[in-house]
Amino acid sequence: MSKNVHNPVLWGLVLIVIGVLFSLRSIWDIHFPVFRVLIALALIIIGIRLVMGRFGFHRGENSTIFSESRLSYNPSENSYGCIFGQLDLDLTTVDPSVQKEIEVFCTFGQVRINVSKDSRLVIKSSTTFGETKLPDNREYNFGPGTYESPDLSSGQPCLQLNTRVVFGSLKVYRV
Repeated sequence: MSKNVHNPVLWGLVLIVIGVLFSLRSIWDIHFPVFRVLIALALIIIGIRLVMGRFGFHRGENSTIFSESRLSYNPSENSYGCIFGQLDLDLTTVDPSVQKEIEVFCTFGQVRINVSKDSRLVIKSSTTFGETKLPDNREYNFGPGTYESPDLSSGQPCLQLNTRVVFGSLKVYRV
Protein backbone atom coordinates (compact mmCIF):
# COMPACT_ATOMS: atom_id res chain seq x y z
CA MET A 1 0.00 0.00 0.00
CA SER A 2 2.73 2.50 0.88
CA LYS A 3 4.35 1.85 -2.50
CA ASN A 4 1.18 3.10 -4.24
CA VAL A 5 0.91 6.14 -1.96
CA HIS A 6 4.29 7.45 -3.17
CA ASN A 7 3.78 6.54 -6.84
CA PRO A 8 3.96 9.76 -8.89
CA VAL A 9 2.14 8.13 -11.83
CA LEU A 10 -0.82 7.27 -9.60
CA TRP A 11 -0.99 10.78 -8.15
CA GLY A 12 -0.56 12.26 -11.58
CA LEU A 13 -3.51 10.27 -12.88
CA VAL A 14 -5.59 11.23 -9.84
CA LEU A 15 -4.87 14.91 -10.41
CA ILE A 16 -5.66 14.57 -14.11
CA VAL A 17 -9.02 12.93 -13.35
CA ILE A 18 -9.90 15.57 -10.75
CA GLY A 19 -8.90 18.33 -13.15
CA VAL A 20 -10.95 16.84 -15.99
CA LEU A 21 -13.98 16.47 -13.70
CA PHE A 22 -13.71 20.10 -12.60
CA SER A 23 -13.36 21.14 -16.25
CA LEU A 24 -16.34 19.07 -17.45
CA ARG A 25 -18.59 20.45 -14.75
CA SER A 26 -17.44 23.97 -15.49
CA ILE A 27 -17.83 23.59 -19.24
CA TRP A 28 -21.35 22.08 -19.17
CA ASP A 29 -22.70 24.44 -16.51
CA ILE A 30 -24.46 27.55 -17.79
CA HIS A 31 -22.42 29.79 -15.48
CA PHE A 32 -18.71 30.11 -16.17
CA PRO A 33 -16.80 29.94 -12.86
CA VAL A 34 -13.36 31.22 -13.84
CA PHE A 35 -11.72 30.23 -10.57
CA ARG A 36 -12.76 26.59 -10.94
CA VAL A 37 -11.54 26.46 -14.53
CA LEU A 38 -8.15 27.86 -13.50
CA ILE A 39 -7.86 25.33 -10.67
CA ALA A 40 -8.87 22.53 -13.05
CA LEU A 41 -6.28 23.54 -15.62
CA ALA A 42 -3.60 23.82 -12.93
CA LEU A 43 -4.44 20.32 -11.66
CA ILE A 44 -4.38 18.90 -15.20
CA ILE A 45 -0.99 20.47 -15.92
CA ILE A 46 0.50 19.29 -12.62
CA GLY A 47 -0.92 15.81 -13.21
CA ILE A 48 0.49 15.54 -16.72
CA ARG A 49 3.90 16.68 -15.53
CA LEU A 50 3.90 14.11 -12.71
CA VAL A 51 2.88 11.33 -15.11
CA MET A 52 5.66 12.33 -17.50
CA GLY A 53 8.15 12.11 -14.64
CA ARG A 54 9.15 15.72 -14.49
CA PHE A 55 7.98 18.89 -12.91
CA GLY A 56 9.26 22.05 -14.49
CA PHE A 57 10.88 22.56 -17.83
CA HIS A 58 12.91 19.92 -19.59
CA ARG A 59 16.21 19.74 -21.37
CA GLY A 60 17.17 16.32 -22.58
CA GLU A 61 20.50 14.98 -23.74
CA ASN A 62 19.82 15.99 -27.33
CA SER A 63 16.85 18.35 -27.18
CA THR A 64 15.54 21.42 -25.47
CA ILE A 65 12.00 22.30 -24.46
CA PHE A 66 11.05 25.72 -23.09
CA SER A 67 14.70 26.63 -22.55
CA GLU A 68 17.92 27.74 -24.16
CA SER A 69 20.69 25.18 -24.80
CA ARG A 70 24.09 24.82 -26.37
CA LEU A 71 24.76 21.27 -27.51
CA SER A 72 27.86 19.76 -29.06
CA TYR A 73 27.99 16.82 -31.42
CA ASN A 74 27.62 13.43 -29.78
CA PRO A 75 28.52 10.49 -32.08
CA SER A 76 25.87 8.29 -30.47
CA GLU A 77 23.05 10.79 -31.22
CA ASN A 78 21.40 11.07 -34.64
CA SER A 79 18.58 13.42 -33.70
CA TYR A 80 18.40 16.85 -32.07
CA GLY A 81 15.37 19.00 -31.39
CA CYS A 82 14.02 22.25 -30.07
CA ILE A 83 10.46 23.00 -28.98
CA PHE A 84 9.54 26.49 -27.71
CA GLY A 85 13.19 27.30 -27.06
CA GLN A 86 16.56 28.16 -28.51
CA LEU A 87 19.20 25.62 -29.49
CA ASP A 88 22.77 26.28 -30.59
CA LEU A 89 24.07 23.04 -32.10
CA ASP A 90 27.80 22.65 -32.74
CA LEU A 91 28.50 20.02 -35.43
CA THR A 92 32.01 21.24 -36.23
CA THR A 93 33.57 18.10 -34.73
CA VAL A 94 31.78 15.65 -37.05
CA ASP A 95 34.42 13.49 -38.78
CA PRO A 96 34.37 14.54 -42.48
CA SER A 97 35.72 11.14 -43.60
CA VAL A 98 32.64 9.28 -42.32
CA GLN A 99 29.10 9.30 -43.76
CA LYS A 100 26.77 10.71 -41.08
CA GLU A 101 23.04 11.49 -41.19
CA ILE A 102 21.54 13.75 -38.52
CA GLU A 103 17.91 14.80 -37.99
CA VAL A 104 17.18 18.25 -36.55
CA PHE A 105 13.67 19.49 -35.79
CA CYS A 106 12.44 22.85 -34.61
CA THR A 107 8.89 23.64 -33.51
CA PHE A 108 8.07 27.16 -32.31
CA GLY A 109 11.74 27.76 -31.58
CA GLN A 110 15.06 28.88 -32.95
CA VAL A 111 17.95 26.60 -33.96
CA ARG A 112 21.42 27.66 -35.05
CA ILE A 113 23.68 24.93 -36.47
CA ASN A 114 27.41 25.39 -36.92
CA VAL A 115 29.14 23.05 -39.39
CA SER A 116 32.85 22.95 -40.26
CA LYS A 117 33.86 24.61 -43.53
CA ASP A 118 35.88 21.48 -44.33
CA SER A 119 33.00 19.03 -44.19
CA ARG A 120 31.05 18.00 -47.27
CA LEU A 121 27.45 18.85 -46.53
CA VAL A 122 24.00 17.87 -47.83
CA ILE A 123 20.91 19.49 -46.32
CA LYS A 124 17.36 18.35 -46.97
CA SER A 125 14.90 20.69 -45.30
CA SER A 126 11.17 20.85 -44.83
CA THR A 127 9.69 24.11 -43.62
CA THR A 128 6.11 24.89 -42.63
CA PHE A 129 5.31 28.50 -41.74
CA GLY A 130 8.85 29.12 -40.55
CA GLU A 131 12.30 30.01 -41.78
CA THR A 132 15.14 27.80 -42.92
CA LYS A 133 18.34 29.58 -43.95
CA LEU A 134 20.97 27.47 -45.72
CA PRO A 135 24.73 28.17 -45.94
CA ASP A 136 24.38 29.69 -49.43
CA ASN A 137 21.96 32.27 -47.95
CA ARG A 138 18.86 30.78 -49.60
CA GLU A 139 15.81 30.96 -47.35
CA TYR A 140 12.73 28.76 -47.32
CA ASN A 141 9.51 29.68 -45.54
CA PHE A 142 7.29 26.90 -46.81
CA GLY A 143 8.05 23.58 -48.48
CA PRO A 144 11.19 21.56 -49.17
CA GLY A 145 14.68 22.90 -49.74
CA THR A 146 18.05 21.34 -50.52
CA TYR A 147 21.70 22.29 -50.32
CA GLU A 148 24.83 20.46 -51.45
CA SER A 149 28.42 21.54 -50.88
CA PRO A 150 30.06 22.70 -54.11
CA ASP A 151 32.94 20.22 -53.56
CA LEU A 152 30.63 17.20 -53.13
CA SER A 153 31.24 14.33 -55.56
CA SER A 154 29.23 11.16 -55.96
CA GLY A 155 30.26 8.41 -53.56
CA GLN A 156 32.12 10.69 -51.13
CA PRO A 157 31.16 10.57 -47.47
CA CYS A 158 29.29 13.62 -46.25
CA LEU A 159 27.31 15.02 -43.38
CA GLN A 160 23.61 14.91 -44.28
CA LEU A 161 21.25 17.10 -42.27
CA ASN A 162 17.53 16.37 -42.50
CA THR A 163 15.74 19.34 -40.99
CA ARG A 164 12.08 19.97 -40.16
CA VAL A 165 10.87 23.41 -39.12
CA VAL A 166 7.32 24.23 -38.04
CA PHE A 167 6.59 27.81 -36.96
CA GLY A 168 10.25 28.33 -36.09
CA SER A 169 13.63 29.35 -37.42
CA LEU A 170 16.62 27.18 -38.36
CA LYS A 171 19.90 28.57 -39.72
CA VAL A 172 22.97 26.62 -40.84
CA TYR A 173 26.38 28.32 -40.78
CA ARG A 174 29.73 27.08 -42.07
CA VAL A 175 32.43 28.13 -39.62
